[in-house]
Amino acid sequence: MFEVSKLNDRSRRFSLAFAAAFLLCICLSIDACFNNQPFNSERWIKGDIRMRGRMVRDLRSTRLLEGKTEAEVNSLLGEPDYRSELRPAWVYKVDIGHKFGSSPWTYDLFVIIDPFSKRVKHIALDD
Repeated sequence: MFEVSKLNDRSRRFSLAFAAAFLLCICLSIDACFNNQPFNSERWIKGDIRMRGRMVRDLRSTRLLEGKTEAEVNSLLGEPDYRSELRPAWVYKVDIGHKFGSSPWTYDLFVIIDPFSKRVKHIALDD
């Protein structure tokens, strides 16, 4: 009977630890979701990577950049953090609110330029 009691106690502790970790993940995800903001060019250009991250969902869902020229993208987003060598794309670092431990998990927002028309084909988010 003593062994069964120890086993139940371990199982209970494991279940509580798992539930606490799960709830923490849910809370962090909800926090990231409620920090979204509509895209604003001036705030994007002046803001940090976290401010940009708050606007990414709106920027992607409205498809604001699709069909824009490089000059128009530069006017809306400013200079990219870097230009991708692998494909014609402008890359902006963003922080959408996900964390790895206490550090932000940053993403790259790729503004993919069609090499023939020199217009934005689409945008993609990659970690």
